[in-house]
Amino acid sequence: MWFHCGFRRFQGCPIFSDQNLKADKHKFQRFLPTGGWSVASVYGPATYQPASVLLVHNNALIASGTLLNVDPDRIVLKRVVITGTPVRVKRRKAVVRYMFHSPEDVRWFKPVELTTKHGMTGHIKESLGTHGDFKAIFNKPIKNHDTVCLNLYKRVYPKRVVAP
Repeated sequence: MWFHCGFRRFQGCPIFSDQNLKADKHKFQRFLPTGGWSVASVYGPATYQPASVLLVHNNALIASGTLLNVDPDRIVLKRVVITGTPVRVKRRKAVVRYMFHSPEDVRWFKPVELTTKHGMTGHIKESLGTHGDFKAIFNKPIKNHDTVCLNLYKRVYPKRVVAP
C-alpha cells in the first residue's frame, strides 16, 4: 500500500484500529471498514500536522483522511478468545474441558476472569488431572450447553516495509 502524506510518498503495511477517545488503548480491526472511521498505524517518515493522507493500493484510492498524530507509543490491542466446554455442572460450579492442554496453563491463567456466552462471569478454582481440565465457579448458575470463554489481549505492531 502506498501512503501519500502531504508531499511525502512511501510504502507501508498498516494495521487498522478504532479511535478510542476515553482511553489510550485501541481495538485492532482485521479489515478496513467500508463507510466507517478507522485509524491506520504505519511506520514511515515523520510528517507534521496538518497533512492530508491518501491510501493507494493497486492504483486505486482506498482511503483518504488527515494525519492524526505521530505517536510511536500508540497501543493497539488484538483480542483472542479461548473457549472451553463445561462437562459437569452443579449450580454455580462447573468442570471445564478443552480450554487448556496442561495444568501449568491452568495455573498461569488462574487470575484471569472467565465469561460465558450467556453473560455469566467466573474464576478458575483449581486444576484437575493432567489434561488441562479445571474447576470454575460462576456468579450465577451455569448450564451444560453454555460455552466458557477467556478473553486475552495482545499488543500488535505494524510491519516494517523496506522499499526497493
